[in-house]
Amino acid sequence: MTVFGLSPWVALVVGLNLLIALAGFYLAWRLWQLRNTLAEVADNILSWEQNTHAVLDPAVTPPNILLGQQGIAALRQQYAQLRRQLQQAQRVLDLVGLGTRLLRRRRRSGAKRGAKSGPAGSPRGRRWVLTR
Repeated sequence: MTVFGLSPWVALVVGLNLLIALAGFYLAWRLWQLRNTLAEVADNILSWEQNTHAVLDPAVTPPNILLGQQGIAALRQQYAQLRRQLQQAQRVLDLVGLGTRLLRRRRRSGAKRGAKSGPAGSPRGRRWVLTR
């Protein structure tokens, strides 16, 4: 049997070649679409970068933004200074707390010693004497 006057093997090879060619064209078309999409994305990113640079460039930065940046820098310095002062105050309070704990211990130990050798009328100071 012949198709268009060709042998079956030739028709099969031509058909397969056509399918491969169509698949190649489809793949090329999809890659072309991807290339166009990537080009648009790259253009958008470049535009965003240029706009951002134009806004944040110190030579063109509006005075209000510069004032805000200077204010933030001053606040950061004040914060660092206050943090140092807080650390110093905490150290002083720690020393005061240690001192008060030591005084309490000393007073307690002094009170315990005094209770053992207290007056004769107190129950702890009374000595029991065994009589016969």
